[in-house]
Amino acid sequence: MNELPSAEDDRRRIAVVETKDQGTTFVLTDALLNRGWTVLPVPRHKSVSVKDALLAAGFRYVARTTSAGLSIGYFEDKERSFSGAVLPGLCFSTSGTTGLPKLVPFDINQVNFIGSAVGEVLCYQADDIVLSPLPVGFDYGFYQAVLAARASSSLAFADAVTFPADFVSSAQRLRATVLPVTPALARRILAVLDSSEERLTDVRMVTSTGSDLPPGLVARLQTAMPNAQIVPMYGMTECKRISISTAASVRRFPGSCGLPLPGTQVEIVESSEAIAAPDGVGEIVVSGPHVTLGYLGSTEPTGGVLRTGDLGRMGSDGELYHLGRLSVDFVKFHDERVGLLDIERTIGEVLGHRSIRIVPRRATDGSVEGFDVEHESALESADVAAVERVVHSMFGSHVSRALRLHCVDSIALTENGKVVRE
Repeated sequence: MNELPSAEDDRRRIAVVETKDQGTTFVLTDALLNRGWTVLPVPRHKSVSVKDALLAAGFRYVARTTSAGLSIGYFEDKERSFSGAVLPGLCFSTSGTTGLPKLVPFDINQVNFIGSAVGEVLCYQADDIVLSPLPVGFDYGFYQAVLAARASSSLAFADAVTFPADFVSSAQRLRATVLPVTPALARRILAVLDSSEERLTDVRMVTSTGSDLPPGLVARLQTAMPNAQIVPMYGMTECKRISISTAASVRRFPGSCGLPLPGTQVEIVESSEAIAAPDGVGEIVVSGPHVTLGYLGSTEPTGGVLRTGDLGRMGSDGELYHLGRLSVDFVKFHDERVGLLDIERTIGEVLGHRSIRIVPRRATDGSVEGFDVEHESALESADVAAVERVVHSMFGSHVSRALRLHCVDSIALTENGKVVRE
């Protein structure tokens, strides 16, 4: 690492790290942070869009270091695109579902707060073997290294997106005790275990975030990993983690994302900007010391408050329920708002929580005229009839008639283990 350059004193430069090896990515990120750089680790599938976002934010390309499987791009903030006097130490990129990804910075105090607060709830142990299928450029993957380091746990990486059978073999060989997954990755891992009728008995904890983890999928995970605590979580790139569930919450409050992280305040804000009563539905608004300082390319600070753009509710017990992302998971159909996640959850229950994806089918004017439902294995006619019957009952005949079911070889996932949406 001695050949890595140091950042200039004004801290207006950023290093974009992209490697094929997740462990190398984390080591390089740490080494560059220690040399005064602001660092943005990037999953391979997002490298072009992230660099475009940096240029759009007013950064200028300076130089690049490359070798086998390694690329570090250096950019300079010529336009003073960030509101702070210096750039914070670490950045992550959002998914960029509806355009260029946003670049989300954190200072080292925020990184330490997140590691401490999440570690306090999850309690990784020194004898844990954490097997991560997540890229370090995804904040969920990056913090696996942080949590493992804090607890002196062992950490290994394996690809479950492309090679789920190899991931399961690695879990068995290493006797992994902690598996951080997304719901989509969980389904792929379960498909391998179901086909082999094997169980992962060494696993003591499975964490999940990035999408809805329905109770039926929790039950399947519990069967396949009988000694594991299943931990649904909810978070945003802009503050990393918002809530974490517990074994007691999973039993008592099915579908809950758990209680807010220590030091985190969560409010449900109605369209009128009033704070919702318990079990009232509205936008999830988060405040706390871990909320990003702002965005690169924006001079407007967040003030420590994040409007998530997600719809949710909070029970009188304080448990948080995530209902979907307003800009992605809800569409207008026949003059009413339809929740795609609601349809997906309903069909998932009918089909035993196998992998599915719902894509709105649009007319030439952009309006939604129907819904394509992709699934990975052939359906019996009875399954199709059951889907149509239940969707008709829950959402009406206009929705059930608009469904088209398609069998595909594989549901498309991003490198982060999330289903590729529209």
